[in-house]
Amino acid sequence: NGNERFLLRSLHERGAPAVMAAQLPDDAEVIASFLRYAKAQSWSPIFVAGGLGGTHDDKTREAVALGLGLPLVRHDECFETLDAAFARRRAAGQKNNDFTPQRQRMAHLPEGCALIDNPIGAPGFEVNGVYAFPGFPSMLQPMATAVLDELEASGQLIQLGELQTEEAELPVSEGVVADLVDKAAPGIEEDRDLAQLGAVGASARIDGDVVRAVLRLTTATSRASSSSVMNFSACFV
Repeated sequence: NGNERFLLRSLHERGAPAVMAAQLPDDAEVIASFLRYAKAQSWSPIFVAGGLGGTHDDKTREAVALGLGLPLVRHDECFETLDAAFARRRAAGQKNNDFTPQRQRMAHLPEGCALIDNPIGAPGFEVNGVYAFPGFPSMLQPMATAVLDELEASGQLIQLGELQTEEAELPVSEGVVADLVDKAAPGIEEDRDLAQLGAVGASARIDGDVVRAVLRLTTATSRASSSSVMNFSACFV
């Protein structure tokens, strides 16, 4: 999924890696359920990609409203923006650009949301820390970048700093070191700021002659003050 990779990479490069990414069906209740879960964990920001069009299977607007307990209402500014955009296309001689009832659905948004500017299409929106973008990469990428720039500049994007990963390959199976990792991880993660210790299987042969495990330690230094609440982002695409 190109949008997911872009969002995850953008967050990671800014030192604010996402705690979760999910690819969800075009089902408003499913999306709303994931959104409620993410809000319950205090994850922020939450990015949602796609599902903002005017067809019957574009469920993001409805899902965000449902997940946040907000009514879906006509957003007058969005309506006027879309109306003017389609009028300009018709004036330029472009066909099939009537502002149909289906296209007017794109202006029905969660109550109280703010628009995210999209120079080449329908606006995205933000409400209660949830940012919704169109699914077209040519639209999503500049819009998400602008949002991240604003969040970073305003100090709303909690950054961990530079992430560093150290690895050591051991001539034993993952199962052999699992108990040691379980015992060592709490102390290491408590001693080192924002550290995470884990083990993964590297390779194995059926006959058991070659078995290896990789011990991996990832650390980062928080750029936030010690009194800050550490919030992480989620991406739903």
